[in-house]
Amino acid sequence: AVYRANLGDHVTVADVTTLNMADLPRVDVFHASPPCTNASVANVNSGESLQDLAMAQAVCRYIVAKRPGIVTLENVYQYRNFESWHEIARTLLSEGYTYNYWHVNMANYGVPQTRRRMIAVARRDEKTPQLPEKTHAENPTPGLFSTKARWVSWYEAIEDLIPTLPDSEFAKWQLERLPDEFRNLYLSKDKGDYSAGHAHENEPAVTVTANDYGRRRAFIVNGE
Repeated sequence: AVYRANLGDHVTVADVTTLNMADLPRVDVFHASPPCTNASVANVNSGESLQDLAMAQAVCRYIVAKRPGIVTLENVYQYRNFESWHEIARTLLSEGYTYNYWHVNMANYGVPQTRRRMIAVARRDEKTPQLPEKTHAENPTPGLFSTKARWVSWYEAIEDLIPTLPDSEFAKWQLERLPDEFRNLYLSKDKGDYSAGHAHENEPAVTVTANDYGRRRAFIVNGE
């Protein structure tokens, strides 16, 4: 719905495992991004499913039927161990593609998060795919010919949107896990409920990172 509202009503929404790939148009660049749930380290019950294999087989059917010039795939790095990926890789080789894949930290390309992904690229022109040069670095140093930009922080990415956003409504358990000094200074408690104060016009928001059972959660809170 968002795509249609912004770019036009030319999207096909369907179950890829049931599509007849011969009915689809050929594209120069074909991208596959199978769900990563079953391969994610965050999933304690992770493991390849029949649905994962079915989606990989759908990708293979399109490659065989349309033979696009370039094929790209994105997933979590553990996906490389799935039979689903092995089946796609075998299909690429049998159809005359040369492929390569990497474990990429997307922060090195300007994404405002240190998200590491498996990125695979295949070509049919007999050239071995190469990963583009990194554009960003955590601690960039001046180079002879070029200097990388510093990683983009999540706050920097959304800073211009903050004034237009509605007041945050935190869950009670989130607020209770803020450090006491910030909760007492920036939040007021009335009958067991917390509410955020409002900053003065010339006073910036304060970013607080709280620990939640070993996980780090960031909050933007305003002082009164």
